Parts: sequence; C-alpha cells; structure tokens
Amino acid sequence: MADLISNLFTHLHPAITHFPIVLLIASVLLDLYGRWQPAVRRTAWITLLLGTFSTIPAVITGIIAHLPYEETAVIDSIEQHQWLGFLTTAIFIALTAWRWRSRRANGEQTASWPYLTVGILGLVALTLAGLTGGNLVYNLGVGVREIVR
Repeated sequence: MADLISNLFTHLHPAITHFPIVLLIASVLLDLYGRWQPAVRRTAWITLLLGTFSTIPAVITGIIAHLPYEETAVIDSIEQHQWLGFLTTAIFIALTAWRWRSRRANGEQTASWPYLTVGILGLVALTLAGLTGGNLVYNLGVGVREIVR
C-alpha cells in the first residue's frame, strides 16, 4: 500500500506543477501588460492568487515524491530542484502578500516596477526549477526508471 501511495505522488507531482507554472507566468505577463491596459489588472491578481495557492500542493507532492530517492545517486539533483521550488514558492507568496497589501491600501493599481522586477525574478527561479525538474526526469530517469542506490 505504501508503494502504491508513493507511486501515486511520484506521478502526481509533475501533473500538479504545471498548473501553478502557467498561472504564475500569466500573472506576471498580465501585470506587465496591465501597465498599459488597466482592464487586465484584476485578472493578473486572480491568476497570482490561484498560482500561488497551487504551489502548495506542488511542493507537498514534490517532497513526498522525492522520499524514495533519499539514498540514491540523484539526491543532490533532487535537492537542487527542491530548493528552487521552495525559493519560487517563497517569492510568489511574498508577491501575493505585497499585492494584497497594496490592493487594500490603494485599490486596483498598476503594478510598480519594483514589484514587476521581483515577479520576473520569480519567473527566473520558476524556470530554473522547471529545468532542473526536466533534467531529473529526462536525463536522470527519476520517476521513469529504476535509480541505482
């Protein structure tokens, strides 16, 4: 039973992660576009909220998915991916808090350049996390083939 649950989470993680990836990219791009087109600002906020909250199950399933690989040769690569995931989640949680406070104080405003800069840094972290995740699957075979201990 434990193997079944572990296998489920190993395969669930890649499926779940693509939801926040798309939403967070869309949010930052919509915020950038919203500097000139005010009609998209609310959509940028909603995609940020959904994307940030959906990082939580992505992180949880990722932590569970890596457990079978603790004593394998790929653990260093997994931990690099894991820390980039934590960094990405932290950046977007901070952006969500920043945006929430700004919205409470000023209403629906244009995203500031410092806010957008942090958002772009978040996308860089997100991209690096995705690249390391792709390396885990496509080059190292994590979740696809038996890993040597």
